[in-house]
Amino acid sequence: MKYKRVLFVSWDGPEVTYVENLFTPIFLKLQENHGYEFHVIQFTSANKEIIKQRKKDLESRGIYFLGIPTFKRSALLGMLKVKFLDIYQVKKYAENHGIEVLMPRAVNAYFIMKALFKNNKYRLVWDADGFPLEERVDFAGLSKDSIRYKFFKKMEHQAYYHAASLICRTQKAKEVITENAGEGFDSDKVFVVPNGTFVLNESPPSVVKPKHLTLIYAGSLGPQYMLPEMLETFQFTKRTFTDARFKILTFHIEQAQDYIQQHFPHLLSGVEIKSVTAEKVKEELGKAHIGISFRKPSFSMQGVAPIKVVEYLSAGLPVIYNSGIGDMDDQLYGQGFAFCLDPKKDIYPSNLSFWIKEQMEQNSSTTVIQFAAEHFSLKESASLYHQALQYGEG
Repeated sequence: MKYKRVLFVSWDGPEVTYVENLFTPIFLKLQENHGYEFHVIQFTSANKEIIKQRKKDLESRGIYFLGIPTFKRSALLGMLKVKFLDIYQVKKYAENHGIEVLMPRAVNAYFIMKALFKNNKYRLVWDADGFPLEERVDFAGLSKDSIRYKFFKKMEHQAYYHAASLICRTQKAKEVITENAGEGFDSDKVFVVPNGTFVLNESPPSVVKPKHLTLIYAGSLGPQYMLPEMLETFQFTKRTFTDARFKILTFHIEQAQDYIQQHFPHLLSGVEIKSVTAEKVKEELGKAHIGISFRKPSFSMQGVAPIKVVEYLSAGLPVIYNSGIGDMDDQLYGQGFAFCLDPKKDIYPSNLSFWIKEQMEQNSSTTVIQFAAEHFSLKESASLYHQALQYGEG
């Protein structure tokens, strides 16, 4: 194996935890199975306490970590600071630690690291992730005619050809990348890696489910996550299951409380909103009956593989989801534990209540967990990352 020392670089806001929840298990499995050495540099607007705790947690598990603060109030100033000042710190770090592979996540991180690739000293494996630039068009008002969009679109296209290999999350994303890259592009160097970190032999947390129906959502509350539609779905279920509860696990507690108080005050007593550590999420999921995952369908959502769906399935939970998101329609079609709902319709299908009742009566957790093991295993994710990291080296 030629390339062993890998530096993963990301640009993030203050509250994301995917480095710990998603990448750390995969990196540890790669270290265990293939002898890799992983380093993480995270440009983040999180406070010093979070950065310090993240460093402690990752390094206690054998992953080197450097957190570099960015400007919280101005993404542009933060990007300029990183590009023209902090990049020298990254360069020095890579040299001092004998880094062989640079793995920037998404187009922002590629732009930051671009100067380090000029002399071909480092191998570039680009984690293209989903389509974050298009997400800003779909949900944050970024215009495709803007200088910013055109500039980063150019960076994205350069990364397609500059990278020795690419990682994306869905088969549909691979198809879009191949089409955008154009003639002569090697599509074999694009690896589809679902957000899978499930280990079948893990002992499930010892929890007791409540007797009353409990729906659960775990994640952020941005506009694409459809909080109003989730609450409307909960409202519908209460017509049949009058004592139903809805648990929301999120960092955005006040945002959720304010919205419910303003728009669904009659549901407030049946909704529990809380924030828990990453280690406690699976335990909380185990106390629920059904997970909900909605995303607003859009072009950018073709590249998304919702981590929360994997978490629900790994905890043995049936899921309610909407179509048009990544590869989920293909993956979940025909599965009895998955209900595809169009939350934009004015009338809810009557069979939703029958499906929920069926899930409550028949414990399908074993079937759900087996499905998670087959489609979202940590072993398979690590294997695909290994192939991407060594692509072209025989």
